[in-house]
Amino acid sequence: MKQVLHKIWYQICDNQEQLLKQVPATLNLPQNEINHLTSQPARPIMIKTIFSKQLSIHENLMRFRSTPHNLNWPTLNPSQLIFEKYQLIPVHACSHRVSNCQVQCQECQQFVPCPECACSCSALVFNNVIKCLKCEQVQGLNQTCIKCSQPLFDSSCDFCGCWFALNNEPQVHCQKCMKCHSISHRFCTKCKSCFQEKEFVETHRHVETAVRCDCCKSVVVSDSMKFAKIECGCHICFICACMHRKCTHGNGLEIVEGVWGGLK
Repeated sequence: MKQVLHKIWYQICDNQEQLLKQVPATLNLPQNEINHLTSQPARPIMIKTIFSKQLSIHENLMRFRSTPHNLNWPTLNPSQLIFEKYQLIPVHACSHRVSNCQVQCQECQQFVPCPECACSCSALVFNNVIKCLKCEQVQGLNQTCIKCSQPLFDSSCDFCGCWFALNNEPQVHCQKCMKCHSISHRFCTKCKSCFQEKEFVETHRHVETAVRCDCCKSVVVSDSMKFAKIECGCHICFICACMHRKCTHGNGLEIVEGVWGGLK
């Protein structure tokens, strides 16, 4: 079973931890960074009275920073604070989505973790049939497995064809980039892609002549972003480190170690 690093927010009630937010962290962190984060003790992250369950982690932090409060707030009684920690949680997941189920392709009847891990069928049309990855029970769209009671997903998107995730962060479907994101993303009209709000404001630079990944269509905008120029059979494709297995031409790809480079 795969273990995925999660960021966890909790409060203390009657000397017990009460979960408030649990969201997957970045999936591609080096193991030494994961070990460092999970070894750190929980830290106070904000005052409980300012926290809102309806807001994402990013929005809660922005709200906290913009709200007048005592500068010595970390010294308040623990029952008045929200705490943050990192923890590895076992999940049955692919590299793109954290969920405990697979969805069935309408054409070939195969089960795939998400649209990016799709089968070889040209039309990505999915049945309303999923399979639990813990007990392999095939069933309808149930958020909890009817056989083993494993949580399967807590959010989904009809616009994406079929998209499931275990993610307490509010998700929205962007009609411009045609992907689902947390609500703390912003669409760049020049790059035609969505970026996290923090990245968009602090580090994003517009690309007039964009280099795009031929799998996920993300723009290669960072000098340090890894990408490869690979012949996929009939085309030369730019592939970023998105873990996709097929390019937009439907050809399978094998990324060879050593061909990655930075944007020149």
